[in-house]
Amino acid sequence: MKLKPYPEYRDSGIQWIGEIPERWEVHRLKFLLSSLGSGSRETGGGSQLDEGVFSLGGEHINWDGTLNLENPKLISEEYYNKMNQGKLKENDVLLVKDGATIGKTAILRKKEFEKMAVNEHVFLMRSNKRIDPKLLYYLICGDSGFKQIKLTEAGSAQGGINQDFIAKVYFSIPEDKQDKAAIASYLDQATSKMDKTIKLIEKKINFLEEYKSSLIHHVVTGKVDVKGVEA
Repeated sequence: MKLKPYPEYRDSGIQWIGEIPERWEVHRLKFLLSSLGSGSRETGGGSQLDEGVFSLGGEHINWDGTLNLENPKLISEEYYNKMNQGKLKENDVLLVKDGATIGKTAILRKKEFEKMAVNEHVFLMRSNKRIDPKLLYYLICGDSGFKQIKLTEAGSAQGGINQDFIAKVYFSIPEDKQDKAAIASYLDQATSKMDKTIKLIEKKINFLEEYKSSLIHHVVTGKVDVKGVEA
C-alpha cells in the first residue's frame, strides 16, 4: 500500500506533534466534544438481574475496538430512567477509564438494544460539529491518542484517568468537512480489510494448531509409520 504525503506542511507549534498538513489545525480534545460523562452501577444490579437495561463496562470492550455483548450486566429500567448521564446513543465513543485496561476504546456503530448505558468504569464521549464521530474514534484509539491518554493516568494500585484528561490531549485534524469524512471513510475500509485478513490468518493458525496436535497423537501412538519420511 503506497501512501502519498500532502503537498505542503507547517509546524504545528507542539513539539511532539511536529509538522502537520498546511490546512490542518491542532485542537485540544475537549474542544472536539459536545459532552463527556460516565455511568453508574445500581446496587443489586449486574449479574443479579434477569431483565433490564444493558450496562456496558470495560469487560465488554475489546482491544480491537469491537464490543463483546455476550455476558450482559444489567440495571433496572427504573434506575436507567433516573440516570443523568451515561445513556448510550449510536456513534458514541467509549473509553475504559480505570483498571488494568485503561485506554481500550470503541465506537457504538449500532445499538443492539433499544436502551443501553455505560457503568462507572467507562467514559462516554460525544463528538461536536467540529469532527466526525468515526474520526474521533480513530484519533483516540490510534497510537498518539492512546499514549497521550496513558500519560494522564494517576494512581498506582488502581490507576485511572479523570475528566481533566480531555484538556491535556491534542489532535491535529483538517478543517474541511469533506476531508474529515474522507479520512474516516478510508480508515473504515482499510481497517475492515485488515480485520478480515486477521480473521482468515487466525483460522489458518487454529487449523495448523489442530493439525499439529493430531499429527503428534498419530505419530506417538503408532497410527502412522514415519520411517524414511521427511517432515
